Amino acid sequence: MENETMYQYRSIDVFQKIIESKKLRLTSAYHQNDKKELKLLLDYIEKKIDILYKEDTKQTNIKRINKNIVIDYFLKTDVFISCFSKKGDKLSQWRAYGNDGRGISIGFKFNLKYHNLFYEKVCYDNESYIDKNKHDINVIINDIYKNFSKPTILESYYINIINIIKEASLLKHNGFIEEEESRIVFIPLGIKSMKYGTSINKIINDTYKNDINNYKNCTWADEEHSDTYQEIGDLKFYATQDNLIPYFEFKYLEESIHEIILGPCCTIKEDELKYFLVHNGFNLDKITVSRSSIPYCS
Repeated sequence: MENETMYQYRSIDVFQKIIESKKLRLTSAYHQNDKKELKLLLDYIEKKIDILYKEDTKQTNIKRINKNIVIDYFLKTDVFISCFSKKGDKLSQWRAYGNDGRGISIGFKFNLKYHNLFYEKVCYDNESYIDKNKHDINVIINDIYKNFSKPTILESYYINIINIIKEASLLKHNGFIEEEESRIVFIPLGIKSMKYGTSINKIINDTYKNDINNYKNCTWADEEHSDTYQEIGDLKFYATQDNLIPYFEFKYLEESIHEIILGPCCTIKEDELKYFLVHNGFNLDKITVSRSSIPYCS
């Protein structure tokens, strides 16, 4: 996966910001163009937890709280993503994400394999995935539901929940299969779950009291190259006409960019683009610059 170039289509103004800042925006998965983002697997989990609760003959208050806590963890833990396509010069991608062909496609290579920051291909065969992993998912859910009131083992179950959320973040409706997507996924442990009541806050604070501080200005060392690193900044928001969207900024390495393709309607001169890259510290010997081969102009 780390040797495969994946592409992000951007308008020229966004491309400029990406190059100058050397950062990519990781946006909340709940604000993507796929309305079922994260829901395909999590809907199954919620139904399973609800069945366990109804079948529980001792539905004490603590069990009721545990049920709500587990559902909150699964359904309210936010995931932040940045999306890429396998094809760097595809008409549908230019139209949807590259300002209708006027933008630029940026070819990246990543090697991110951390517990809550990773880069993987998207799975579009959701039903077979759930069927294949149903047993493991059910075991984890049963275990969490029965033992969630024990603070001493909270951490191990929290990690199990995060593992399921990681899988859910890579599932997408097969109507998007032509995008051949991969994505960077970041799960900031503890941030959103802090708001769900004092009983939950106490459990979270006792075990994860340093989570939010730990995930401000974080640095992950590359396991193979100690002189390289990736950084995640503080939680931020940007405004649309009718919403506020949470996001993080991921600081990529300059050598992550391997190719740049000018859109079929892009009027930037290749020489000027190269000057822009050099001006911002990029090595042209390591970046291929070309123009779209598609005879399209909007």
